[in-house]
Amino acid sequence: MTRKWIKITLLLLLAGVRIAAGQSGGQEELGIPFPSEHYAPPEYQQDPQNWGIVQDDQGLIYVANNDGVLQYDGERWRLIPAAAGTFVRSLAADSLVYVGAKGDFGVLRPDSLGVLRYTSFYEHIPEDESDFEDVWGTHVLDEGVYYQTNKRLFRWDGTKITAWTSDKGFHTSFTVDGTLY
Repeated sequence: MTRKWIKITLLLLLAGVRIAAGQSGGQEELGIPFPSEHYAPPEYQQDPQNWGIVQDDQGLIYVANNDGVLQYDGERWRLIPAAAGTFVRSLAADSLVYVGAKGDFGVLRPDSLGVLRYTSFYEHIPEDESDFEDVWGTHVLDEGVYYQTNKRLFRWDGTKITAWTSDKGFHTSFTVDGTLY
């Protein structure tokens, strides 16, 4: 009786393996291939740790990097330093590129020669709300730009900053259909 169960068990195992092997082979790939390119730190000559990536409406790529914001035009990399060389943690873009960094946040704006420079919003932050660490989330919505830290959520409306503090903290943030979560 034991031999019979061993044979049945082996038969079922082999059949299961054969069925599983048949499932993995010959499948057609669905969807649109995701175009991606890998760039190693020696190519962009900056810190290897990157935190986020956005594309502006001109097609330029911006990367949140420990050394600042990396701009890529398809041929050349350029570093745009943030305030006092702080780590850049998050980015968002519409017609401008908004930057969340360690203890600071702001925007990239062209100077008089058209070269993008980092402009900090730190001076606009209410003094009693200015103690924060990393800005992990940056989001552009109709009512302003939101910057999310672990303890506070800031909104820049173009003229002033409003801040909200949470006792439980803000673990993460994202937008869906123009709503911040």
